[in-house]
Amino acid sequence: MSRFLTLLGLGVLVLTVSTAAAQPNPALVPTFGTVSLTSGFTPDPHTVEVTLGSDGVEAPAEAGCPGTFQVAPDVDLQFETDSVLPLHLYVRSSTDTVLLVNLPDGSWICNDDGNSLDPDLLIDDPQEGLYDIWVGSYSAVGEGSATLYMSEFEEAEMMVDAAPADASIHLDSGFEPDPHSVDVTAGGADLVPYDGCNGYVDSFAPDAALVLETDGSLPLYIYADAAEGDDLTLTVITPEGDVLCNDDAADLNPGLVLDEPTTGRYAVWVGTFASRSQGDADVPATLYFSEVEGPTAESIDDFDADMDFEYSGGEELSVFAAPSHGTLSLAPGFLPDPHDVTVEAGGGDGMPVNGPGCAGSIDAAAPTMNVMYGEGGSTLAFYLDSEIDTTLLISLPDGNWLCSDDELGRNPAIVVEDPPGGLYNVWVGAYSQDNAGASATVHVSESDPR
Repeated sequence: MSRFLTLLGLGVLVLTVSTAAAQPNPALVPTFGTVSLTSGFTPDPHTVEVTLGSDGVEAPAEAGCPGTFQVAPDVDLQFETDSVLPLHLYVRSSTDTVLLVNLPDGSWICNDDGNSLDPDLLIDDPQEGLYDIWVGSYSAVGEGSATLYMSEFEEAEMMVDAAPADASIHLDSGFEPDPHSVDVTAGGADLVPYDGCNGYVDSFAPDAALVLETDGSLPLYIYADAAEGDDLTLTVITPEGDVLCNDDAADLNPGLVLDEPTTGRYAVWVGTFASRSQGDADVPATLYFSEVEGPTAESIDDFDADMDFEYSGGEELSVFAAPSHGTLSLAPGFLPDPHDVTVEAGGGDGMPVNGPGCAGSIDAAAPTMNVMYGEGGSTLAFYLDSEIDTTLLISLPDGNWLCSDDELGRNPAIVVEDPPGGLYNVWVGAYSQDNAGASATVHVSESDPR
């Protein structure tokens, strides 16, 4: 649009021109090349390594997408398909990334934080033609590397019977030395697909396979630690096909115990809690097997959303202490909804409750806040916003415990259906103890935020 202004008496014509803000342009040559794939392609997934950078341009309004992008696409995908199989596009990076795609018909789609901080797009009925793909940064200036994945699988399938990537072990009960240890490389591109399990692994092969001969009279401890302090996870599939997993049994290291192990093959994956691109350095770790001792956290066995979380001792939780940020008294139908409280997250005490999402540090001496809620509500939700990675622990009026970590990106959320009336003790944790004291906002709502 142009505007003209005549300065009277001077006969001067001033022309000012305003141009529309730059946007991602599908017509430009892709920075990291063009990929041509036909449905049924192998290997699946197909990967492209990209370097994050940003021209600072925003996505088109119709994409509804946060973050900033380069003007030129990062990758173009020329895809031939009969639309029988889906097209799955996702990113792995240690940086918070956003995925923007211009489809063959010219429409835009976008995702942010489909899996934790990683974007994830599943196109059930993909079109044939050209897909222009941008990997953007959630922050204004993005740096680092990312890996773009193109697949026709909806989610990872753990290949239990595949040859292990790092170690095949055969142990008879009574083995020496105890513990038996092997070096492995932790992590991978695939989010562990079982409810209640955390971490990223290479699903196409376990890191280690243990063949155990035992009469079941001695327990089997399986645990891992990282050589450089990385946050690890552990997934084990037993000879019977049961899925066991753990995160943070001992600080950031996982471990579990089978009280009555059976003879057979145990497939073991050592994952990383955080996503990583293929360009990131390997994560060395040591995997241990013992019949004597190890981290004593219970395994999480095919997590049931209705399971009870158990208080396991450790730091004493003072549920009767005065909450550090006061008590809310709310009746069903309360306004405003959500009701917000600004608090300080974390503390000097480790999380003393075992269960999925139970992680981080809290101040065990007193709840962060309490909520007194009336009878008759249908849904009661607690969720957080913070610039740090936070966790959430709640003691319900019926004595049960609930935890959450990373339900909404890096922020936790707990939703209680048919909530009992009474007192809810709320602890706001910090995933890293170094962030204790950071600000967080607790939202209490009768709507599910997920």
